[in-house]
Amino acid sequence: MQEVEQRKEQLPRMPEAAASFAIVGGEAISQEQYHSALHEGMRRKFFHGTPSREQVDAYRREVAQGLIERVLLRQEAARRGLAGEGLLGRLEEVVRRVPEPGEEDVRGYYNAHPDKFTVPERLRVSLILLKVEPSATGAAWKAAEAEAARLVDRLLKAEPPRRGAEFAELARLHSGDVSASRGGDLGYVHKGMLSGEAQQVLDGMKPGDISAPLLLLQGVAVLRLEERVAPALSVFDAAKPRARDLLARERGGVAWQALIERLRRETPVTISENDAGP
Repeated sequence: MQEVEQRKEQLPRMPEAAASFAIVGGEAISQEQYHSALHEGMRRKFFHGTPSREQVDAYRREVAQGLIERVLLRQEAARRGLAGEGLLGRLEEVVRRVPEPGEEDVRGYYNAHPDKFTVPERLRVSLILLKVEPSATGAAWKAAEAEAARLVDRLLKAEPPRRGAEFAELARLHSGDVSASRGGDLGYVHKGMLSGEAQQVLDGMKPGDISAPLLLLQGVAVLRLEERVAPALSVFDAAKPRARDLLARERGGVAWQALIERLRRETPVTISENDAGP
């Protein structure tokens, strides 16, 4: 607790509150509002360390910009006749609600962003998992590793056409994973679905290959790569709903940012010379 208080003391002290920090389109933001937002934000942002002067200056500008932007948007909402709770959220919803893109624009977006409509590489993988509790002794882990090595040796001695069936049989008998009842079949997986260690091993395997025993958090694993399916671009008709949605969202974001920039450009903003401006 004492360390926390010391960190707070190290944060730079701001000037005493004055009449106003800024005038935005005739509406005042008080020094009290500015310093309150600044102090609160700095305690959250820099809680674990003392910020440099450059970081403080950048954050002062960020807070100033945020306060000014809120006033600008609130004034715009009033001009549009919006009122009540969630004012800024409703304004943003209205502004981002752009006309639905036409077929030609959607196709153009699809052609320009093939990465967004490409099904990533998929691997069909089978698994034998000899479960070991993470807190188990080193002897228990070594015993599981030795057992896995025996299973791998047995699999490699089988004729290649028989290895798939042999792997499935051993998975049903020995695996502690839920896939055991399916002969260890995990189905199709893509990057991010398996642990980094398992993915690294699979990246170097060809269909039909069997891995060496692999230590994972849950125990010792043996993997078999059944199939590798290359990345494939979805045809336009299948990708069209997603392409239309992504393009509409992108255009909505552009419309929202354009509104903010126009309000900043057209609205008079005067900032106190005693404080950092945006």
